[in-house]
Amino acid sequence: MGRKGLHITIRQFFDDTLVFLQPTLESVMMLKGVLRCFEVAIGLKVNFHKSQLIGLVFQQGVIQRFASLLIYMTAGLLFTYLGVLIGVNHQKEIVWRSVLEKLRRRMPP
Repeated sequence: MGRKGLHITIRQFFDDTLVFLQPTLESVMMLKGVLRCFEVAIGLKVNFHKSQLIGLVFQQGVIQRFASLLIYMTAGLLFTYLGVLIGVNHQKEIVWRSVLEKLRRRMPP
């Protein structure tokens, strides 16, 4: 939780970081500040041009505005993360076909 009751949740997987926050200008600006502080403190660069902003339940115009502030690309609700399609029903076999095919190709005969 941030200074003014801002809620930011972070999940890290491998070399990816997922950040969940409220869709407010204050939250977006705080995230940008935190990422810039990270760059200065650690000496690593955040590649904003490879980052994506995904909005779940608000207008596309808002997403575009926030993405331009962060220098992020936008993505729709259907996207691939770690080879798995996100935003679909994962109980359906068709969702997993491409993942299973990739695994089969990597397995020795």
